[in-house]
Amino acid sequence: MSKKEIVNFHEKVKKHLTTYKADKYPSMKNGIWRPKSINKELGYAFSNYREDYKFNILEKYRDQFYNSELSKIKKHIYFHHLNSSQAMCINFFYPLIVENQLHLLSEFLGFKNEKIEKKTAVFEKDSPIDSIGKYRPTNFDFYFKTESGKEFYFEIKYTEGQFGKAKNDQDHISKYEAVYKHNMQVIANEYTNKDTFFSHYQIIRNLIHVGDDKYVVFLYPKENKKINQQASKAKTNILKEAYQANLYNTYWEDIYNYISTNLKGEALKNQMIEFGEKYFVKATD
Repeated sequence: MSKKEIVNFHEKVKKHLTTYKADKYPSMKNGIWRPKSINKELGYAFSNYREDYKFNILEKYRDQFYNSELSKIKKHIYFHHLNSSQAMCINFFYPLIVENQLHLLSEFLGFKNEKIEKKTAVFEKDSPIDSIGKYRPTNFDFYFKTESGKEFYFEIKYTEGQFGKAKNDQDHISKYEAVYKHNMQVIANEYTNKDTFFSHYQIIRNLIHVGDDKYVVFLYPKENKKINQQASKAKTNILKEAYQANLYNTYWEDIYNYISTNLKGEALKNQMIEFGEKYFVKATD
């Protein structure tokens, strides 16, 4: 994997979203790169974070989403960028919730006889492991639970360059000692020490939620080579062998293809067409 491959994927998506924004929202100003002193326009971002962010949710379910309890979440700082993975997550999963077609997700993951409890489906799910004391909990982009008790935690990626690392500073050391060091039963021994943990911070924070009837899903584009590489390492190296089947490394193209092929209802079908158009997602062969 070359640096050029990584740059090409990111730039291709940003170019596409710049054209998409110009076509769909021709009267809306472009965003400005932070800090504003650089004064660089971003054609793939809306200009007003506090107001324009709402247009990053596709129109068909936009009002319904913002009028629902599921919208009462903390928006990411770059939610007004069209390549926001948080907005992408909502645009894909929210319609499945309201149209009662969540079963397609469990079927896609290989659990055809599992019924999802609709009321458990949420965005920005706080971790049950590190939501303690003064520490900021891990947030999963999407989560649901089945009637039989199986839990699914989704980490969504789009144009992110990599899974996050952490500084070896006092705050992170304190949390490692208080929380993480005692919750790495599913992690291979060579990845449980402090320095290695910080180098694979976001991945391991996610993976510790794997367990009996507990599954983590990494969802990312096939062409995002760096994320793809890190997710593969997470499954084959970082997780202990006994738990590797509980991590799903999933391409956006594959889940999009399955859902689009099997869903019912014109509104939802049109939503998926618009989703594919916006996010440059195509079904795999």
